[in-house]
Amino acid sequence: MDVKKAILYYLYQNKSAIRQEIMKSLRMRLNNIVAACDCLLEEGMIRKEDQSKQRSVRLELVPEKFMCIGAEHLPDFLVMTLMDGAGKELERRQCILPATLGGSQRLSLILEKLSSFQKELVDKNKKARLASLGLADVGIFDPVSGKSIYAAHVKDWAGQEIRKVLQKQFACHVEVLSRSDAGCYMDIFHGGRKQLENLIYIIVKGGIGASLVLHGNFLREYLPSSGEMHIRVKEDGPLCSCGKRGCLESISSADGLLMRYILEGNKKNRKSKNITLQELIQFAEEGDHFSCQLLEEGGSSLGRAVADLAGFTGINRIVLRSEVKDEKDIYMGCFRKSLKENMLSSLAETLDISCGDIGKSDAPAGAALYSLNKYFTK
Repeated sequence: MDVKKAILYYLYQNKSAIRQEIMKSLRMRLNNIVAACDCLLEEGMIRKEDQSKQRSVRLELVPEKFMCIGAEHLPDFLVMTLMDGAGKELERRQCILPATLGGSQRLSLILEKLSSFQKELVDKNKKARLASLGLADVGIFDPVSGKSIYAAHVKDWAGQEIRKVLQKQFACHVEVLSRSDAGCYMDIFHGGRKQLENLIYIIVKGGIGASLVLHGNFLREYLPSSGEMHIRVKEDGPLCSCGKRGCLESISSADGLLMRYILEGNKKNRKSKNITLQELIQFAEEGDHFSCQLLEEGGSSLGRAVADLAGFTGINRIVLRSEVKDEKDIYMGCFRKSLKENMLSSLAETLDISCGDIGKSDAPAGAALYSLNKYFTK
């Protein structure tokens, strides 16, 4: 990393600093730091916090010079956010993606939506500059090449050159990451809890995503496939979108719980075609045996699967963010109980579990800030 880039990254991490602070942290000669800072000031990349001061002047990034776009790609829509170099969200948009659209046509539509978003919000400001773009993708992909491999809910998604196409269009630093990694980055690392260097992060929404963090880095950054939590947990269970029966997603995810209620509930003469997740949870809280059984099995199955991950990796910090959250703590209570019961006692004794609502996870913003962080460090 050259001197100027090191200074920019330091200011990005620390918001502002005087030259002596930068010198001590980077362990460089003061004259080199001064020369590089003067150059960055002339280029308009950094500025003085207080223009009237002559000595011990604090320096900071010029936020509009380090704009970043983050997007979350889902089967039926695209969520986009624009953030500046200070981590402030400036704009957020959501647009529909036809669920039946796949392959290169889908990628072209995503490119069109992102380009329009950039032109409207970045290009109209002559001082603004797009530094990075992050896409949290719906499926499995190769983190190294940025090429899609498979998506259970999107047809013909394999082989799409996501990163290559985005880099060509936007001429900036581009990162492709999983939705769970993006949510984890925003929730844990950008949220100021960087001391949690080793953890298993689980997101339960329509499907189930998982992130493994080792020494502060996502495990899949170094693997040829991003991976998903499609683990078989029940013999002869319901059919999952991935094509297997008894997959964790079909038992423990929000969509899986609803589908089981509809299909299996109809066998019990239930009127359940239009049920929502909130209604299912309400039924369980009111004592409906079948609804309660679904939540208990869903939470317990997820706990067993995560216990296997924890036991194999030795990671004792577990973070669960779920939209399946009831006031009587049926789902998450069964998750915690099953997790502890299925772990080695030595690991269970030091187990650190954090369970919360899905609202704490923000994949678009996480993708934007993750890409910006990589822009400064690569």
